[in-house]
Amino acid sequence: MIVEYERDKAKEIIMVAKDIFATHGFKKTTLDDIAHHLNIVKSAIYHYYRSKEDLFCSVMEYEIDLFFNKLACDISRRKSTEEKIVVYCINLSDRYKHLIKLYSISVEDINMNYDNISKIQDTFFQKNIDILSSILKQDKNLSNKKDIKTIAKIFIFCLRGIIRNSRNEKTEKLKRELKMFVGIFLKGIQS
Repeated sequence: MIVEYERDKAKEIIMVAKDIFATHGFKKTTLDDIAHHLNIVKSAIYHYYRSKEDLFCSVMEYEIDLFFNKLACDISRRKSTEEKIVVYCINLSDRYKHLIKLYSISVEDINMNYDNISKIQDTFFQKNIDILSSILKQDKNLSNKKDIKTIAKIFIFCLRGIIRNSRNEKTEKLKRELKMFVGIFLKGIQS
């Protein structure tokens, strides 16, 4: 009963913090703001989170879990490897843009919290490799490839470059480019 209450309270703090970070950005949000919205004292937040940075990382982890749950549903509705990977690419691109816009994260914020954010990025990257490897392994033309995880890693590195260099592009143009990229990549690894 107490454990369940603790878990529910921690999730409530995350949900409120998520909204406040989204409204004010990471830099301008304070734990006092979050405590005020929860009608608790700031020290109560410290029972669950060591710092604003720790809470922010928990919010990001929550967002990442939501992303992977949605992604799994979207991928499961597709039949071909190419369709699954295109859906994966579009979802990933949308998620990057959403997180950056939603939380007003600056390079300075990332650098200040590098260790925490680095751990989250590593986890996110590994989950992406696992998902993409799983999609590739299901393809009968690719199942005999020995280094599926390496292929997935290379694909993700290329995809990151496309996403980072397309921040200002229209969504439809980016989707066309992602479809083209996936088609070229799959033809290359199938040969």
